[in-house]
Amino acid sequence: MVCLIKLVILDLDQTLIDTIHRFHLVFNMVLEEHGAPQVDWPRFIRMYSDDTLDQLIPGDSRSFWVEFRRRYCSVAHPLDRAYYGAGRALEWLRERGLRAAVTTGRECRPADVWRELEQHGLAHLVDSVLTMADCSEEDELTWSRTGLIRLALGHFGVDSSEAVFVGDYWVDMESARRAGVHPVAVRTGFEPEHRLLKHGAKAVLAGIWELPSYLRQVLESST
Repeated sequence: MVCLIKLVILDLDQTLIDTIHRFHLVFNMVLEEHGAPQVDWPRFIRMYSDDTLDQLIPGDSRSFWVEFRRRYCSVAHPLDRAYYGAGRALEWLRERGLRAAVTTGRECRPADVWRELEQHGLAHLVDSVLTMADCSEEDELTWSRTGLIRLALGHFGVDSSEAVFVGDYWVDMESARRAGVHPVAVRTGFEPEHRLLKHGAKAVLAGIWELPSYLRQVLESST
């Protein structure tokens, strides 16, 4: 239950920035290095949505994903772009005095993420960036954000009941639930709505552009 929102913690990829084609590119790069054949786009996007990409990974999938997320910041794709409404959503938060923290499963320097946010015209609207390089907390879920969410809460001195987490993946919702913050999902990550709801999403939005209207309702209901 959100009492009074002070902090909005946002996922980066497939939530604020569309990097799905970069994901496909890096996934194939790491697959090839592990001696596995590359996967074409139609099959990739189908398995991405079904959350079955692990079936294509030879050997230990956890070590594969560690290498993948370390590589992610070193590659760009010409189709990388900020989602429609991302800037306006962040502006809306700032206008109301809410802090915005960006978290990412990428294991890279925060400076690399700040640079991308700057390229997409979003950096001046973000208060903090946290990556997996900042978090040593282990979790059985490969893409868990629980540790990063707790770091963000501590950084801003905010109670979990005063924070919202916005992400596109079921693990994002599970992570937010475990950290005690309010989970909000967006559908721009190709995740089926039922899976997001099953893992704790309090709302499923079409995209980041719907966040201001949703938060307005939450704020009004808490006063």
